[in-house]
Amino acid sequence: MKHIEIRFSNTNKQYAYKYAGSIVNAPYRNFVQVPFTVWVNDPLDTSGTARQVNVAYYDGNGDSVWNPHSAPDTSRDILFILYTNYSSTPNSYYTSKNINFKSNFSNFDIEYVWWPQLIDKTKPMFAEGDVLTIIPYTKYRLYQSPGFVTTASTSVTAPIIASNSLAQQRGELSNVRVVPNPYYGQNQLETTAFNHIMTFMRLPYTCNIFIYSLNGNLVRKLAKNDNTTAIIWDLNNTNGVPVASGIYIAYIDAPGIGTQVIKLAVFQPHEVLGHF
Repeated sequence: MKHIEIRFSNTNKQYAYKYAGSIVNAPYRNFVQVPFTVWVNDPLDTSGTARQVNVAYYDGNGDSVWNPHSAPDTSRDILFILYTNYSSTPNSYYTSKNINFKSNFSNFDIEYVWWPQLIDKTKPMFAEGDVLTIIPYTKYRLYQSPGFVTTASTSVTAPIIASNSLAQQRGELSNVRVVPNPYYGQNQLETTAFNHIMTFMRLPYTCNIFIYSLNGNLVRKLAKNDNTTAIIWDLNNTNGVPVASGIYIAYIDAPGIGTQVIKLAVFQPHEVLGHF
């Protein structure tokens, strides 16, 4: 999985292989322009120079226009980002095949499948020069020694595209998750045996997280004010002391959006040593 950039423009476009018909068996129809170019920009692939790649898409309403809708209906446009170098001349490999989700789908060199939906259909899909960057969430198994695996991970950046009122209307805070939950002595994303973490994911740009014990004492406050999507709790209290095993309550306050309550279960490693 590579780092991908989708660069939107009304003037700098590329051609895409268009497939239409039944989504179960959509034959090739045409080679049409789309209002973006797609690039692999990955240090493990391109050595500092981005590489433009081919794309295909399923045209839900058959109008040959890339126009995602605001709801998952029959007019959906599904983008397939391919791995081969881009060419403005059609490749017979793609024009002679069908995208068949039951049998032929695996024959394509597909890196990603993107099904976009407009949040607000009254606003344009993109502004000239917008770039959507896809960064795969990857766990690297660097080496293994008895009982331990060294891991590393990347994070993603949240686009700033919507309004607080819309997020409130859609109930977006209900999508917030904490991983792992329960925390049972370890987390695969921990880099050492002394680095214990739980991660709050799918967070809005600005929020405060208050972590309480069951008797109502404030254990820790986490503040977030950036365009990442996650924040890490190191399982320490306000004084930097590891919390005891038990049940905790996380109260998430997102100004202008609302609040959300999540129960957390923590089992510290010194109490589950038999499982290491």
